[in-house]
Amino acid sequence: QSIVHLHLALGVLSALLTLLSTHQPYHTLGVPILRAILAPQATRRLNAHLNSTQTDLVLVTLKLWNSISDYGAGMEKKSVYEAFAWTNKSLFRLFHMKRKGGNGTLADPFSKPDIRTLYITFLMSFFRMVSIPAVKVALLEAHRDIFFGIFKRIADDHYQVIRFVLEVCWEGIWSDNKIKRTLKVALFGEEVLVQLVKLYSRSIPELPDEDESIPADLVHHFLLALCTRPGTGICFKDNGWYSREEAEDAIDERPTHDDNLRGSRKIYNPILSRFLRYLRPTEDARQQELAIRILRSCPELVRGYWASSGLAMEPRLSSRWLTNAAWLADIISLPVPIHTFVAGGASFSLEYNTVPPPLSSALDNILPQVWSRVLITKGLQSTSHLVQHHTATCLARCLEKYDAVRRGYEAVALALEEESSGNWTSRVKELEAELRKRVPTFEVIVGFVQQKSTSSESGLQNTIEPDGQILRSLMVSEAALRLMLLYHKVLPDLPADARYDVGKLLSTGVGKRLISAPQSLNIAPKYVAAFETLCHLHILDLLQHSDQYIWGITLGQSSLRHFLHIYNPTRKSGISERCGKLLHKVLSQSALFEHDSGELRIWLDALHSIGADSGAPEFYSLLDECITSCLRSPLEYVTSAFLTENSSVVETADVGETVEAYNPSSVASPLLMALLKEFEALKKAEDGRLSLQVAIYLRQVIFGASLKQPSSRYGLQICGRLKQYCSAFNRETSPQPVLRSIEREIHLLESQLYLVEAPSRVDLVQANSGIENFLSIAKGFEDRFGKSTTAAYELISWLRLNFQEISLDSISYSVQMLEEWDPAAVPSLVLLADPAVTPLLAILRSSKSLNTIPFPLAMIHTRPSDLKDEAVRKDLANLTINSTAYEAQLFGNLLLNCVAGTSFSDEEDIQHLLYLWAEIVGISRLSEVKVAYQRLFLSSASMQTLLGVGATSQLIAKGLSELVLSLFDPQSAEDRLMVREWCQYWAQQLFQSSDMAKAIRGIRLWIPFMAQEELITVCGCIVGEDDVDERSSYYQPLLEDTFTILEKYPKLAEGPLLATYLPRLVALQASISINKAVYRFLRAQMSAGLPSGLMPIKAQGNASELMQQIEGQWESQRRDSSDQLLKIITPHLELGEKDGLELALLGMFRSIHLRNKVADWLLAQSELNLSINHALDALLGISTKTSPYLQEMGQRLGPSCLTLALSAANSRREDYQSSSLKLLSLVEDGYALVKLAVQLFSKRPTVKVIPFLARLVRTGKVPKKESETLLLLSLKEVVSFLNEPLESKDVVHAIAQLTEFSNVSLETLDAFFQISIRNHLMDADVMSVLGFLFARLPLKPAVCNRFIQAILHHSQFLVVTSHNAPARDSLITALYHLFVMHPQNTCQPSHITPLIQVYRGTLSNSDLSLLHIFRLFEQHRKYSVTSLMASWSPDSGVVSTDILYSMTSLNANLIFATCVEFPKWRKTQGSPSVNPGASKGLLYDPLFILLLLHSFLSSKDSRRPLTALDWVGLLRTNIASLAVASLSARHEGTRDLGWTALGGLYKAIEHTEFYEKSQTVYVLKMLVRLYGSTSTVAESSFKNPRLSTYTTLFFAHALRAVFNPSSALYPLVSRFLLQRPEFDPNDPPMLYSMLYSSLSNDFGKGSGNWKRERIWMLRFLADGMVSSQDWTVLQRRHTWDLLATMYQTHENDRIIKHGILKVLLKMTQNQRAATSLICHNHLLSWSTTVISGMPNTEDDDTVILWCQALENVVVCADPDRTTRRMGHIWYSQMLQCISKLLDIIEINSSSYPVEQSLEALRISARVIQRVSSLSTIQAPGTVISKALATIKKVETRVHFSLEDIANWSPVLLKWGEVQERLWLAAMHTNDEKDSDLECWSLLTARMVALGSVKPAILSEGTSIW
Repeated sequence: QSIVHLHLALGVLSALLTLLSTHQPYHTLGVPILRAILAPQATRRLNAHLNSTQTDLVLVTLKLWNSISDYGAGMEKKSVYEAFAWTNKSLFRLFHMKRKGGNGTLADPFSKPDIRTLYITFLMSFFRMVSIPAVKVALLEAHRDIFFGIFKRIADDHYQVIRFVLEVCWEGIWSDNKIKRTLKVALFGEEVLVQLVKLYSRSIPELPDEDESIPADLVHHFLLALCTRPGTGICFKDNGWYSREEAEDAIDERPTHDDNLRGSRKIYNPILSRFLRYLRPTEDARQQELAIRILRSCPELVRGYWASSGLAMEPRLSSRWLTNAAWLADIISLPVPIHTFVAGGASFSLEYNTVPPPLSSALDNILPQVWSRVLITKGLQSTSHLVQHHTATCLARCLEKYDAVRRGYEAVALALEEESSGNWTSRVKELEAELRKRVPTFEVIVGFVQQKSTSSESGLQNTIEPDGQILRSLMVSEAALRLMLLYHKVLPDLPADARYDVGKLLSTGVGKRLISAPQSLNIAPKYVAAFETLCHLHILDLLQHSDQYIWGITLGQSSLRHFLHIYNPTRKSGISERCGKLLHKVLSQSALFEHDSGELRIWLDALHSIGADSGAPEFYSLLDECITSCLRSPLEYVTSAFLTENSSVVETADVGETVEAYNPSSVASPLLMALLKEFEALKKAEDGRLSLQVAIYLRQVIFGASLKQPSSRYGLQICGRLKQYCSAFNRETSPQPVLRSIEREIHLLESQLYLVEAPSRVDLVQANSGIENFLSIAKGFEDRFGKSTTAAYELISWLRLNFQEISLDSISYSVQMLEEWDPAAVPSLVLLADPAVTPLLAILRSSKSLNTIPFPLAMIHTRPSDLKDEAVRKDLANLTINSTAYEAQLFGNLLLNCVAGTSFSDEEDIQHLLYLWAEIVGISRLSEVKVAYQRLFLSSASMQTLLGVGATSQLIAKGLSELVLSLFDPQSAEDRLMVREWCQYWAQQLFQSSDMAKAIRGIRLWIPFMAQEELITVCGCIVGEDDVDERSSYYQPLLEDTFTILEKYPKLAEGPLLATYLPRLVALQASISINKAVYRFLRAQMSAGLPSGLMPIKAQGNASELMQQIEGQWESQRRDSSDQLLKIITPHLELGEKDGLELALLGMFRSIHLRNKVADWLLAQSELNLSINHALDALLGISTKTSPYLQEMGQRLGPSCLTLALSAANSRREDYQSSSLKLLSLVEDGYALVKLAVQLFSKRPTVKVIPFLARLVRTGKVPKKESETLLLLSLKEVVSFLNEPLESKDVVHAIAQLTEFSNVSLETLDAFFQISIRNHLMDADVMSVLGFLFARLPLKPAVCNRFIQAILHHSQFLVVTSHNAPARDSLITALYHLFVMHPQNTCQPSHITPLIQVYRGTLSNSDLSLLHIFRLFEQHRKYSVTSLMASWSPDSGVVSTDILYSMTSLNANLIFATCVEFPKWRKTQGSPSVNPGASKGLLYDPLFILLLLHSFLSSKDSRRPLTALDWVGLLRTNIASLAVASLSARHEGTRDLGWTALGGLYKAIEHTEFYEKSQTVYVLKMLVRLYGSTSTVAESSFKNPRLSTYTTLFFAHALRAVFNPSSALYPLVSRFLLQRPEFDPNDPPMLYSMLYSSLSNDFGKGSGNWKRERIWMLRFLADGMVSSQDWTVLQRRHTWDLLATMYQTHENDRIIKHGILKVLLKMTQNQRAATSLICHNHLLSWSTTVISGMPNTEDDDTVILWCQALENVVVCADPDRTTRRMGHIWYSQMLQCISKLLDIIEINSSSYPVEQSLEALRISARVIQRVSSLSTIQAPGTVISKALATIKKVETRVHFSLEDIANWSPVLLKWGEVQERLWLAAMHTNDEKDSDLECWSLLTARMVALGSVKPAILSEGTSIW
């Protein structure tokens, strides 16, 4: 009684229990102590101690409670839960009893816990992972307020406590799938989340040794996992910007029992919506991340967030406004939820919603009302740079978001193929109009930009101003310019209305610096230069996008010269790229380049030759003046250009080229004439540097323009004019070096143009006297300018002025320096070298600069001898890899000019040029490039000449062959048509040419492109020559090419090739050797004559290609010419040669003479090898038992073949095994071979040949004695083989096969059994063989017990029998055979107990076998298994304490699924041990569950009384619903069991009190009243009535809803039952109220649920339609007529349609219902109308459902009754529906998943087969043809592989089944139409091929056919 002694006693008990709980062997010692403490008297005292004012007593009591709860990993958790006084109101004070000073000073608060910590630990012990889910659920439902108390002061707890609580909450609650998500969400509501947010204030490490011990991080990651992953935690997947739809499932997983949630049903995440109000994202970075991720995961919350956010957006220079603006920008920058634009349920493609999101939702996500136009304008006009920058940046984010939204809407409109008035298109217009009202006017943006441009200009000009101020000005200027650019891009109408000239930007600020001092970026600080570059990019983009800046004739002193100066084609920078685009936009549409916009690229690329020379600005000004002058008077220069062009055409015509080769696009731009005029005007200039710049530029432009011409004469004429202008220069006033440089540029141009058409003659220049100082001068440039661009171009200028001829050494050294200074300047250096004197390709290849050189420049620096090197050709081709189609045309002209300029005497040079061209074509990436090359190739006059005359040269022919094959694809019909004329030309030349050798070289080029008739003609021309045997070396290559192509064509019909050419060719075999191509051709022709099952088929590929091959071979057999071929080749066959033997093997299928010849040749062989065995196997495959050579062959070849077949060292023994089996099965007396096999195997036994021995025994030629000998020898080897890990399953199955033909005993197989059980219990194959042998052997009882004990006591038994283990079914089947053999001895309690642990109570075959064993135990032991079942649990690894725990552990959802799909075949007596419905194996066994319920009801009186929570937990498993569902069972015994169970439940519930009792009793009473009302017979013969499925299913739903009040069905069912005193079992419940629900609201939830109720009713109607009794119930209310009308009014509602079709499926599964629907409801007439009106874009699920419904009709309907009522018209209607469905499948064959398409075809084929099998009607030939056409479309997406035939995928099996059923249907076709015969022929070909590839794919009847 002493308080001190009480403390000590409780402490000792706590410590003792903790100690005993550490090791499992000690657990039994603590159980008595535990039971004593948990006795009612002891627990009352412990609960009373918690009310004590003595804190020490409370502390030690809590320690004891913790020890009890954790003892033995929570083995008494449920008892602790029941014993603890949860209703004690003083428990809440324990949460406030913390140690003074807190636990902050402790490193581990659990080492010395206070009362709060102990109480939290005790509470959380119920939620750990090992805790029982039922206890968790009961505690959370009944005492949720205690759980909330844990979090009320969690912000003051120690870090370790916080971590412990959050970890247990996540692992024990959120990760436990057995706890409803509804309950979880209700726990972590707003109240708990608000307390957790307080932890964000603790943001520093709190443990000394752990830097990561930050409570803020801990709670942050917990909340991220809880709130930001849709589908997990409290975050639900929403509809994005759409409002919440009400077409949900009947049962919503979200908590609706919370009053707060009931008023917030317009969104999916009301909890998160309210939680966002408590976050402070502008104050804490972690909270900001949490908030932004919540909004990203739940886009629906953005719209409602603005009103509750409290953001103050009035612009002012304060930190709060700045953070608010940044937070606003972050929210606006969230991605557009495009995935929500897709309609739900699309199964085969992206099916977009036809209605866009509401306008207000989109606007609130782009530019919310909290940030109005007035506020934005004030922000842009603020005096603070920071406020202006933030405002501009945020507004830019808004415009970018609008752009993303607009693009997303337009993409959906494009996918939906909307017109201009479509929903999405109209919404884009509405969005733009509304946004224009919310953003500032463009005038405000203009003022903002002008203000910042002025300030930035003053800042940049003020060199004294600090860099920070300059940077600040540039940042604001960049934001302003970006804003203006976005206005032009996304809101172009606003700038257009303002008519602001963006060219003004070039006159002030950064725009002025862009055109005045672009080089200043190189000297500015890095960060200043970066922002200034961004500003320049924005300005250039503005100039490109704006249409207010007018370019043209009024330019005057335009700024175009500045952009020309800025543009640098050799530098890949953003500014240069933007300048190029700008110049292209301006000039390509002008009169200068409108004739050929691609030429502008030549002019722009030529600017790189100007570089950074000091005279460059003057040149750009001159070029600008030329452009201006040309634009003002273009006619003058255009005329001059055409005159120059025409004069060159005349000159060209003189040399034999055609005038038609020139066209207006080949004329150079008139700007060239203007520039030439300016060059002429410069002759009087004193300083000739500008003239030199113009000459350099003209050289590049003229050379590029000449590439547009078919020859170089145009460029040479312009070059002549330049010479004239140069000669007029004043040589006295002009500097001599400059004049020499100009003359040299003209000379280099002329040299380049000549080199294009003439081979170079190179004389290398040696170092001259002036080069001695070159090294020192070059070093001086580096010292003066550094390693910079300036130094590079100064060096180039110095070289240009001081050297007329530069040596290779000088250039090589210069290239090395420029690579260090500026690699982009290397092309300018290369231009200084004369390619005719100093070609630089070798130098450039040795350096790293070749990739910087344009291809034309590199080409003219290439000598013809260089092209001999393949590496050189690859390097040159790589320069064109990224070329465009226009550049390809220029390159092609260059190559054609080179080819035309090379005489035919230089054949090797032409060959290498053609090789280079082929390499260029092969490496190109764009298809347009190849088309451009093709056009040039076929239209060029020089190429025409080369193809006609040059092709006869052997070298040129090789080059042309490479080029033609790279340009044209022989497999492409378009390409073959393009070269058709050349094929015909050379075919004629072959006949007419006097030089056959040259003609053959020419025609070989076009052989791959010739048609079959042309190839036969070529063959005839060769064979018809008189000297063919003498000049075989000429004809052999052509023959090989011809027959190689002929081999690809289908089998030849009768014609000259077979009649004349081939006989002569074969006859000449002695004089000319027939090459491999001819043999391949003959082999292909012979193979085409084989039966379809013997034709070679490729190993893998596309099924469509396979079928095309098979159909082609089948077609070839109709015009088979194999007999004629045999007559030709048989006299000349040499079987000793490989090719001759192959032809003989192919021919012997049709020729008995060849067959005997091959047999004689085989018998003459002295030894057997692989090729001989192949011939033997082929011969035996077509031989019969009457073949004359079999006996002799068996005597001579049989022993050696059998020896090789049984040799383990022979890696190809499978080939010999096949021959041996065939030989043994064909010979009459094979005993000698069998005896030899036994001797060979006994001498050298090996497991590798045991499968062969099994097949040998299965032939029936092996006597039983020899079979037993082979079995004994094999078992000896297999036993040692099984000691190692099993590699081959065939060996074990072979043992089972051997036992079928032998008299075996236990002694024979005992060792095999033992080793199999010991080492291979987990192998499914071994266990299946074991079960097979157990079923065949008559084992003694002791042996059975020995094997049973060996299996049950195996260490891996529980693992093997776990759920979904692969060997579970096989092992339990083996055990089943052992138990049923001697049940009197095997059914012992020690054997049954382990089986109870692996029993799962389902309808799987293994569980049914186990239940049958339990019945045998009760039958033979006369002892109930109920006592043993007390420890049964449906969860593996869990031991139940009583039956109540076993029942509450059942899966409630699985039990209700069993109610819905109640197995009607299950009965109490004589139930099968194998499930007849394999697909229902995952359901619970209702018989077992009902028996378990009976056992519980009969034993509960002997146990303690059940609490209210016990009853609630039991009834929530839906076990009462299962008992109700059994009242509709077919068998009376099952109904008796159900009625008895319901009676026992009703009686037990009457004496119990729980909250749902009254409702449960009311439902049961209404059900019980049906017991008497449904029976009218006398009591003596009374049988339990069978209720309709609709009645029992409704009451099952009602009982389920009582214990799940959050279900939306609960109020509906309750109202229905309360409104009527009696239930009418002959009427569908709630049919009209739910099928035609039109409620505007649903019990205050704020939105209608009519669609959800309708979907539930459709599902209910489908689930309840099981028997004829149910059909009677539906007929009473004309239910189908209602559904048919509803289907036609909801054609666009996919969910409703599918629901109605599923009801139709269940109706048509019943014969009475299906017949009634056809005869009385005119189902087929209605179906024909509906299906005929279906759109071609119907989804795949709807098509499959219709096919299934039609199949049910044709299978289940009574044909006699239906035919008497409707005649044969109902079959025609059926086929009409199938025909329309096939059309839809064919149209959507590329969009439907291939599995769905084949499933629909498979069902359609079954319907067609069933209809065609009726002999009284005409067969559906037309529908079969349409089905065949559809399967051809679908099979293009089916892929097969012959390497794994045994494991073909379900897709391939469906594909094979469709064809088989169509073939069977075609067999009933009596029509003799050509189309029907063709269809039958093609299907027969397919079936023969499939049967040969995979015989198992065909049914037994089809195989017999």
